[in-house]
Amino acid sequence: MPVPPGTRGVYQIADVTGALVAPVAADNILFSFQWTDLNHFAVLDYLCVSAAVSGAITTAVTTGLELVPVRDFWNAYTGGTQVNTVGVTGHEMKLKSNFDASLVNDIRIANTIPLELPLVPGTEDGVSISQVIFGTGTAVGTTLVSAHVLFDRATNSYPFIMDRSEGFNINMALNGPATGTFRVSVTARWLEVTKQVY
Repeated sequence: MPVPPGTRGVYQIADVTGALVAPVAADNILFSFQWTDLNHFAVLDYLCVSAAVSGAITTAVTTGLELVPVRDFWNAYTGGTQVNTVGVTGHEMKLKSNFDASLVNDIRIANTIPLELPLVPGTEDGVSISQVIFGTGTAVGTTLVSAHVLFDRATNSYPFIMDRSEGFNINMALNGPATGTFRVSVTARWLEVTKQVY
């Protein structure tokens, strides 16, 4: 598959939150991607989410997930799991083994509570650029949303490009259920390119 000239590699990660304990309020952060490299852009290629009930919910509600750009992203969020350091041996996240190692600074996913802001947090945009709304259901194992694409470079008229100290979050778009637990899966793919490409 051809990639744009100046692309140092194409990378992909997939992970799942812990059993998020209700309530989880709107705007709480479940996943973050932080880019800090000075000489390259990170170009979001594909992003999708799934979610399911993991602990019985008493009353179903309408909730959702959203993709929110982050600017001035100098400090990674805290809590959760830093996905891009788990078991890294040199080839993780690459879609071709001879790509250079990824330059991404921090990819983080929540455990049982949302991610926490650092002392000096980045600035989230006031509006999301993509979201999905869904009902929760109540029973364990209920699928809330299945492989919903929040961003796809192949069908978007312009790519989502991250410069130094930028990135994105996946947040709750609305308040979640008042009781129970649920889990969210995230799949993200991105290109790392020299700044001359875009």
